[in-house]
Amino acid sequence: MSLTLLPHASRLVIGCLLDAEEVRDICDDRIVSDGSENQQGPWVRVTQFPGRIIQPGAHYWLEQTLFQVDCRGAGGNDRKIAHDLAETCRAVLAQRLRGSVSYTIGSSPVDGVVSMCEVGGIADTEDEAFQPARPMSRFDGVLTAHPEPTVGS
Repeated sequence: MSLTLLPHASRLVIGCLLDAEEVRDICDDRIVSDGSENQQGPWVRVTQFPGRIIQPGAHYWLEQTLFQVDCRGAGGNDRKIAHDLAETCRAVLAQRLRGSVSYTIGSSPVDGVVSMCEVGGIADTEDEAFQPARPMSRFDGVLTAHPEPTVGS
């Protein structure tokens, strides 16, 4: 008997953002799950947090996963760039990340069926990891997804 593997939620989010010309116009392909202080901007980091299996025990099929999208400008006083990037990412996810999706990130494919992608409001803040601190805008969301029935993951 084979295992059912659930889609990697943050990679679905990253794939959707990389697929959006509007996002790439602002930050090129700098959309990552792991960033560093040396990362050139503007850039986006997607962080996945624990979610929950819907109907645990009965079916290992549908998961709601929490995620956060952090958007940074190139440095200096670029609050507008960080906020505009966050709003563009939020709009893309809310309007396009649904249904059967398939992306290739680098050479690694990711696919799934997205039932819903809910996004929250944007918080404008500062990234204290940099000195002086850089403007950053962020929002969170919940992705509800399951495997492609024909693929199994």
